[in-house]
Amino acid sequence: MKNILVLTTGFSRDPLIHCIDDLGPDRVVFLCSRDTRKTVDEIVEKRPLREDYGFQEDADVVMLGQHLGRKDPEGTSNELDQLDAVYVKASDTFAQLRRENPGCRISVDYTGGTKTMTAGLALAAMDDLRVEKLLLTSERRKANEPSISGYSKPVPVNRGRVYRSRILKAQLPGPLKRFDYVGGLEVIGSAWSLLEEDPHCDDIRQLKTALKAFDAWDRFDHGEALKILKSLTGEELWTGWFRRLKRVIGSRQQLDLEPQTQAWQSEKGHGFEVVEDLLLNAERRVTQKRYDDAVGRLYRAMELIAQLLLRFSVRERLSGDGTTEGICTGDVVIEHLPEHLRSAYREKKKQSRKGEGPLQLALTESYKLLADLDHPAGALWNEREGRLKDALKHRNNSLFAHGFQPISYSQWTEFNNIVGPFIRETISAETSTGSKPFPLIPQFPSALDKLGFDE
Repeated sequence: MKNILVLTTGFSRDPLIHCIDDLGPDRVVFLCSRDTRKTVDEIVEKRPLREDYGFQEDADVVMLGQHLGRKDPEGTSNELDQLDAVYVKASDTFAQLRRENPGCRISVDYTGGTKTMTAGLALAAMDDLRVEKLLLTSERRKANEPSISGYSKPVPVNRGRVYRSRILKAQLPGPLKRFDYVGGLEVIGSAWSLLEEDPHCDDIRQLKTALKAFDAWDRFDHGEALKILKSLTGEELWTGWFRRLKRVIGSRQQLDLEPQTQAWQSEKGHGFEVVEDLLLNAERRVTQKRYDDAVGRLYRAMELIAQLLLRFSVRERLSGDGTTEGICTGDVVIEHLPEHLRSAYREKKKQSRKGEGPLQLALTESYKLLADLDHPAGALWNEREGRLKDALKHRNNSLFAHGFQPISYSQWTEFNNIVGPFIRETISAETSTGSKPFPLIPQFPSALDKLGFDE
């Protein structure tokens, strides 16, 4: 694996010679101008580059173009004064070296040359995350003493701190604003080899962990999110999110056995936190202009409310002494229904799947059963049934349901304006009578200050 050193070249040869001696590369490439080309010749005379490094003038000297048209000023061109030209030439040089030497390690020293040359090479090396070292060869000095004559040493630039600032100020705000935690992780991951070894970047490590937690939660991987958030607890910010997630899990495990079988930590809330979590998830999908996904989440929220109500809020309305197990929409036990409803639902079972298998209730049928049981949510459904069914057509006609139509922003807005209030009013009616009020779960962080960063 070749170690290649790329240098900008000015009129001073000694710092470049010291850098070559210190690094001992397998190959040296000079970025120079017509005027500084002689410096390369002086270095070649001082050091046996041809013998030791296989120096080839055509391949290892990259000239910046200069055309000084004294008779034709409009034809004047000088790449030495064009930062973009130097940047592109340096980037192209890195690419060419990698094509010629697969797997090579490139180091860059931007000590020599004009300000534009050094800036262009340094920027290209900073943006090329595969450049192994970015160096500045400087004189070593003792405190309050003049320089030690004739001696200079290549010093690595701390690129980690530069990338930390770039990530926090320029690259992360966009993905965070649209709740794109995967995009945020990719931004950090692209420079992680530089960040993880820099003590100034420890806070980025914590930020990376937090983004992993919110990404898992955003994908409904509550168990993974809980495990990650637990590793961050200790600060009030993360303890708060940890407890909110435990309430969501406490709500979810009323219908789902996985949290119990996996022994996830949970906390009792009002019972509808898993529905609130879906509503917040839908808002995040709207921010990303993924309206089909947002509609799907609201539809699932409506299903969940019906399932929770039928399982836990109608027991006293069923047959028996009020301790009867609630209704499971995936397998309705007809004997649990009040006697005056049983014949109608036996008939439904006969008509469903030719009478074979359990009686299963879809969304509309679930709310009809709530109405038959005189539950307020069923009455609200009957009151708004026409508008709700019209709104549900947007979901049913979409590709992820039964049709092929994409959902537009206006269709999402129409759907949300009808379905959203129905969901929130139902939750409010069910939770307002509790003795202990529970705060609403806030939306996920969409800015660095919400993640504990002041920048």
